[in-house]
Amino acid sequence: MSFKYYKTMKIINQDERRAVNAILFFVNERSMRHLFKTKMFKLLALLDFIHFNQTGRTVTGETYKTFPRGPVPIDLYERIDRGNLTYYFNERLMIKKCPVGDKEGYRFVAIHGVKPNLKVFSEREIEILEQLAYIYKDATADQMTEATHLKNSPWEITKNTKGLGKEIDIMLALDGETEITKEIAEERLKIHETLKHLWEK
Repeated sequence: MSFKYYKTMKIINQDERRAVNAILFFVNERSMRHLFKTKMFKLLALLDFIHFNQTGRTVTGETYKTFPRGPVPIDLYERIDRGNLTYYFNERLMIKKCPVGDKEGYRFVAIHGVKPNLKVFSEREIEILEQLAYIYKDATADQMTEATHLKNSPWEITKNTKGLGKEIDIMLALDGETEITKEIAEERLKIHETLKHLWEK
């Protein structure tokens, strides 16, 4: 391999793969009910906030903003809104409109019964996914609001200090029981941001 080729080579976007397979994990959990888009966004936020508190790294790489009903992964939200989802996503998932009472909702649906690739996750990530699926299997998005809107949660702090529609600083996910220091978390964030520009589009 020439040095020139090496310099331009793209690294596979593991954030994208983990995000898609996290959605597939929840979609394939038969016990999960009320799995509409808002509930899925809340599950992804909890997955990322919990994992960041433990390791200083999110699972999906998503950035979250304060929406009225909770934290929303803004990149995924906007790509869905524009119909600009990646090839990797579209090979595995579709978003289906369906009735919710007298309204319409949106569900993530696995294409042709595609299963999640659990090899993209660490043991810790799988454990958190399983815990969330168990805890919130029967919860509606409104019932999950209590978990994402708790006092001193990243959403609550950001909403109160900056308002709605504002980016949530992931460092706010660190709590008094974190397993790592603030300095380690900041360093891991810098490394992650440095790698992002190398990923394939």
